[in-house]
Amino acid sequence: MRSYIEIMKKSFVNNMAFRANYFFGLLNTIILIFVNISIWKALYGGQTEMNGISFSMVVTNFVIGLSFSNALSVNDFMIAGKVHGGDISTDLLKPLNINAAMMFQTLGNNLFRLIAYFIPSLLISLIFFRILPPASASMLIFVFLTVILGFLILYNISYIISVLSFWFVNIWSFSTIKNVFINVLSGTMLPLWFMPNWVTNIIKYTPFDVIYFAPVKIYLGQMSMNDIIYVLVKQSAWIIILFVIGQILWSRGIKKLVIAGG
Repeated sequence: MRSYIEIMKKSFVNNMAFRANYFFGLLNTIILIFVNISIWKALYGGQTEMNGISFSMVVTNFVIGLSFSNALSVNDFMIAGKVHGGDISTDLLKPLNINAAMMFQTLGNNLFRLIAYFIPSLLISLIFFRILPPASASMLIFVFLTVILGFLILYNISYIISVLSFWFVNIWSFSTIKNVFINVLSGTMLPLWFMPNWVTNIIKYTPFDVIYFAPVKIYLGQMSMNDIIYVLVKQSAWIIILFVIGQILWSRGIKKLVIAGG
């Protein structure tokens, strides 16, 4: 376990070394927030409410959702780089679980991004925009719990995409499709409040609505305790399902790699 913690620390420290990337990344997040909120402000046309959804709710959803999505990122090419570069063969010989090592490396990256991107962008947004306060202090516990589980869903989806590199030379198209689905169906770019009923009825059978949108709804106090329990169960179920799929693909991919001669 100590080795994996060291991997996470090293990943965190490596991010601190690239200061230019940090400042440009933070600037990009802030610009996205300002631009998109300006668009929503124009759409509302000075109204404070539209279809029962206040402008403050939209702003809060967008700021929190985008901040989390930028902070909790996963590299879809974490395995692809190793497969194409040939490092996968040497990594498999190391006395470490390669999947666990990649997980802790991702945790180190995201810990840095939470501190470096999420907190500053949220503070700047609090200064310039009217973000609604949390429904209650106790709800924040469930917000962070659902965010953690949402990240695990996101990680397993990206892991599945990355494992496809055993069969495909370029997984860029799969990664792009995945990002489009998450951006649109998770409620970060367009709040699910404004989605047609037939679309939301389809989305509820996917894991996308509980990655970012569910934590925001809990934050705003739009979920009862029964609804929160349902979200937690749904998140846990999808984590297990996606994890099993990822492990099946991994085991088959490794066998294919060995058969191919490395």
